[in-house]
Amino acid sequence: MIGLSLRFDTIDIFWFTLIHELAQVSLHLDGDEGMAFIVDLDLRGLSPVEDEANELAKETLIPSALWEASAARV
Repeated sequence: MIGLSLRFDTIDIFWFTLIHELAQVSLHLDGDEGMAFIVDLDLRGLSPVEDEANELAKETLIPSALWEASAARV
């Protein structure tokens, strides 16, 4: 189960958060044992697990090669 809040109620945050959580399931949930990811956004310093899910979400939504070639990045 993936639960999302509307703490930051914008469409870009919604999609990034959903893809991030799906990345957590894809990358780190093996099915043999239960696992929970609970994130407190008020805590500083993300874990490598969070960084990995962030990177996959970022690349899924806007691949780096496409972003680098885009005029929007400047």
